[in-house]
Amino acid sequence: DAQLPGVQQCDRLADSVERDVESHVVIAIDLSTSVTDDAARLLQLRDALKTLVRDLEPAPGESPVRVKLITFGRSIYPATPSFSADFAAIANKLDDIFAERQTYVPDPNGTNLNGAINEGTLDLEDEFKVLRAATGGGIVATGTMLSITDGADNSGVELNARAGGRPLHG
Repeated sequence: DAQLPGVQQCDRLADSVERDVESHVVIAIDLSTSVTDDAARLLQLRDALKTLVRDLEPAPGESPVRVKLITFGRSIYPATPSFSADFAAIANKLDDIFAERQTYVPDPNGTNLNGAINEGTLDLEDEFKVLRAATGGGIVATGTMLSITDGADNSGVELNARAGGRPLHG
């Protein structure tokens, strides 16, 4: 076999690197007045969300999971500033959110569901850009946008085309 000058022969084209799949979950919680007016349902919602967060926590040796919380009514609020794998802190934040709703949803008179989905999708894209840069493009990750609501969007905000069920590419 003839070899080109300056080129060394290589037995394989790529090395395989074992990595865990990193899961990122955005939970957008509707705290509009239609949700918060029923105190019993509000407590059930808080407890169900705490169970969900507890169930998301990986067991030792399982792939990492990171969660971010968004609250919304007419306004949208990032209840946690970044994705976190501290599940106790996330559960505590849920207690704070439901105890001090007015702090986490300054304007609860409406349902800006599309805006919350747009925000969560952008948060996932931003997180993946950071991971891609930190790993030289070698990330293996999933992103899930979960919205908890009792109704449809009534804000007039358009759903971003990138949030409409298409794969996220930064």
